[in-house]
Amino acid sequence: MDYWLSLAWLLGSMFFGIGLGSMTGLIPGFHVNNVALILLSLTPSFLALGIPLFAVASIIVACGVVHTFLNYIPSALIGAPDADQALSLLPGHRMLLAGEATKGVAYSARGSQLGLLLTLPLLIGVRLAFGPELNLYDEMRDALPWILLTISFFLLITETTRLPWPLWIQNITGGTLGEGSRVTGFIVATAYFLLCGFYGFAVFSLPATSPVGMPNASLLLPSLAGLFGIANLIDIYSTTQELPPQKDDWELPPSGPLMIPCFLSSVAGTVMAVLPGMTAGNGILAALFHRERTGEGQIIDLSLFDVALMAMVNQAQNWIASGNDPTRMGHAHPNIVPYQAFQAKDDWFILACGNDAQFIGVCEATGAKELLRSELADNAGRLAARDEIVETLSVIIRQQTVDHWISIFNQHGVPCTPILSVSEAFGDIQAMARGALWNISGQDSVASAMRFMSKTPAQPGLRPPKLGEHTAEIMTDWLGDEK
Repeated sequence: MDYWLSLAWLLGSMFFGIGLGSMTGLIPGFHVNNVALILLSLTPSFLALGIPLFAVASIIVACGVVHTFLNYIPSALIGAPDADQALSLLPGHRMLLAGEATKGVAYSARGSQLGLLLTLPLLIGVRLAFGPELNLYDEMRDALPWILLTISFFLLITETTRLPWPLWIQNITGGTLGEGSRVTGFIVATAYFLLCGFYGFAVFSLPATSPVGMPNASLLLPSLAGLFGIANLIDIYSTTQELPPQKDDWELPPSGPLMIPCFLSSVAGTVMAVLPGMTAGNGILAALFHRERTGEGQIIDLSLFDVALMAMVNQAQNWIASGNDPTRMGHAHPNIVPYQAFQAKDDWFILACGNDAQFIGVCEATGAKELLRSELADNAGRLAARDEIVETLSVIIRQQTVDHWISIFNQHGVPCTPILSVSEAFGDIQAMARGALWNISGQDSVASAMRFMSKTPAQPGLRPPKLGEHTAEIMTDWLGDEK
C-alpha cells in the first residue's frame, strides 16, 4: 500500500476512534472492556469493508484511550452515592460531595495524561525485556508467579484502609480492638485478594462451551464483559437525593507532584491489570450445561419479581392450600431503627430507614423534630432509643393515609412501600402477566422463576397430591403392607 494512503488510513481511523471513544466514555456504566469486546467482534466486518487491519487496530486503541480519559466524568459525577455510604465512596465521589467535582475532573485528566505518557516507556522496556532482543520471559517464567505474589504482598501490607473490628471481637477485648484498625483493613484486603485468586483460577479452569459456537470457549469472555457498574448506578439513581452545588474550578493541577504517584499507578496497573467485575450466574451455568449436552444455546429471562414470589415458599403455599392470607408477625429490623411496619390511618406500610441521612428525612417528613437530637444521630443511639422513636412516629403516622406517607417519604428520599397480602401479590398485574401461578390438573401451584429460559424453560410437573391420595401406594410399595 502507498505510504500516503497508509498514512491517510491511519490518521482517519485514529480520528474515528477518538470520536467513538468520546461517545462511549460519557456513557454511564459502560466499561472500556465492553468497548474493546464490541470492536473486536466487529473486526471481521471492518475487514470485509476493505479497512486495513492496522487501521482497525488504530480505531480500537484510539477509542480505548479516549474512553479511559473521559469515563471519569460519568463514573464520578453521576455515580456518587450518599455521603454516609462510606464503603462506596471513591476519591472522586468525595470531591463531588464536597462541591469540588470540577477539580476532580481536572485531576483525573492530568492523571490519565501522565499515566499514558509514563506507561509508554514501560511498554518499551517490557517489549525489549520480554521480546526476542533479551528474551527474559523464558528465563523468568518459573519465577514470575513468585514475583507477582511478592508485588501483591507488598500492596497488601501497604494497604491504608482502616476498618472496625467485628462487634464480638470488640466485646471480647473490652474495646482494645475497636474501630479504625489497619490490621482489619489488611485482613479484609487479603481475604478479597484470595477470593479474586480463586475467581481467576475458576475462570481459566472451569470448562465452558459458547452458546454461539465460539471455538475454545471459556468463562473469560463473560467475566470481562464489564457490566459491573450498572447495578450500582441504578441503586445510586434510586437512593441519592441531590448533589451539592459545585465550585467552578477547571484549572489543571501541576504535573510535578503527581509524577511519582502516577508512575507507581502505571506500574501497578501494567503488572496487576484489572480484576474482571462480572461473574457468570446460576442461569448462565445452567445454560452452559445444557449447551454441553445438546449443542444449543439459549436466552435467559429471569425476573426479580418471579424470584420474590417463588421465595415465599411456605407462606405462598399456605395461601394456596387454605385461601387465607398469612397473618403479620412483625417486621421490625433487629439492627436498624426505624426499619419496620407502621400503621397509617387506612393501612400498614414498611418504612425502611437505612442510614443517618434517611433518618433526618424521616424526622423532616413527619415533623418529629424532637427526634433530631445528637444522641440519635447514629444508628447505635437509635437502637438504644427504639421504643421512644417507634412510639413517637407511630402516633404521627396514624394521622394520615398510606398514600400520603408513601408520597412524602419519597419526596425526602426515604425508602418505603405498602404491604401487600399474598393474594394481592399474586393478583398484581405483573404476576398475572408473567403467569406466577401454574394450574396443574385444576390445582394451583407457585410457578418456577426459571420458566422463561428460551430453550429449557421450567415446566409444571405433577400436581400437588391430595390428602391421603398415595397412602395405600406408599404402604404397599415402600413398607410392604399388603393390607
